[in-house]
Parts: sequence; structure tokens; C-alpha cells
Amino acid sequence: MLNCVKMLEIKSDANENKQETYILIPPVSKGYIENLGDDIKTKAKDFLASLESEYFHILDLSADNDFYHTDFRDGHHLNSYGAKKLREKLFNAGMLTHREL
Repeated sequence: MLNCVKMLEIKSDANENKQETYILIPPVSKGYIENLGDDIKTKAKDFLASLESEYFHILDLSADNDFYHTDFRDGHHLNSYGAKKLREKLFNAGMLTHREL
């Protein structure tokens, strides 16, 4: 589960320093998400939503439907195809300044 205290500290620092900060929740396979209880998914989603602020941003791709089982090496590690999709999403979200790393 998330380290809530640490996340709140990072948010506080970002806001105090007026520093744009992004937290990425990476994509995971559908099977991984399906094995989590609904209560855990709801609590995590609610907590992450509560963190959003002017300088602290969450990009949650954990249940992103653009990632297929063929994009994963295993339950929660992307292969090169999935990594390219992730890179494009990060670029489009403004989290990367270059398409190529």
C-alpha cells in the first residue's frame, strides 16, 4: 500500500517550495488490478485524489486501458512496447520534455 505519510510530506515540500512535482503510478496488468480488493482500490484512489494541488500532481496509469497484456514482461513490469507507450503518455502529459530518452 502507499506510504501515505511520506506522500503527504512530499506534497507539503512541493507546495512550500512552489516546485512542480509529479507522482507516477505506473501501469500494471489487468490481472494484477483484478486481484486487489475493491476496498483497497477505493481507498488508494480517494487518497491519491486528495493529494492533488497546484504544485503536486498524480498521474495514475495503474488501470489505463491503453496497456494490454502484450505490453508487459510480467504482472507489473513493462516490456519495450509498453515502455514506449508509457514514454508517449508522459510526454503528452507534459512530464517529459523530449519524446526520446
